[in-house]
Amino acid sequence: MTKALLLFALLCTCGPAQMLAQFTFSVNTGYSFGTFNQQPELVGDIIFTGEGGYLNALNSASAGLEVNYAPANTNFSGGLQMSYSRRGYEHLIELANGEQEHSLSHPSHVDYLDISPRLTYRPRRLFSASIGPFLSLGRKFEDNPFVIERERRTNTHDYGIKVAGRLHFGRAYVYAAYQRSFREYDYTGGLDGQSSVLLLSVEQPSPISALQAGLGFTLIR
Repeated sequence: MTKALLLFALLCTCGPAQMLAQFTFSVNTGYSFGTFNQQPELVGDIIFTGEGGYLNALNSASAGLEVNYAPANTNFSGGLQMSYSRRGYEHLIELANGEQEHSLSHPSHVDYLDISPRLTYRPRRLFSASIGPFLSLGRKFEDNPFVIERERRTNTHDYGIKVAGRLHFGRAYVYAAYQRSFREYDYTGGLDGQSSVLLLSVEQPSPISALQAGLGFTLIR
């Protein structure tokens, strides 16, 4: 009876400890370079003859954390990554002399919380690769400055797939990733009825994807 109780106590204490030992917790920070899946076309974006314009995807800093379940006896692991990034565009005015005018631009960007379950394969200690879907929950932070509600906030979302690679140096690592969006960005429509020299109308609107790079550190493993 005593041996059975000791065995039960050992399983109750060592079992959860061994399970927790297979989880890792990491943080990372980096930079996200916005890119259109295809360049949107502007129609009637400027009235003045000899001037034109185009949309430029924005870049931003990023930060995140992740939890992984990484058993010691396999090269595969699974986890959940959550990160912050900002995606959007600015409307650049190109003057006849080739210069760019920013003061009359139409900025639009969203602060996103990206949630990404991922499957990771690590054949060697130095390198790992991962893939998984992502869902982004966002809050529109800034939109067309010529609309009546200049400081309006609207909820939005995004989704797609994310692939990444890492080089590991002990607990530290460097990473590169590509986040491919499948949802068209919430573009601002034409400014009908507004007293402005600018008319922004987008043909063939495009999702905004991102190339990401940065550094990370595993706090618990």
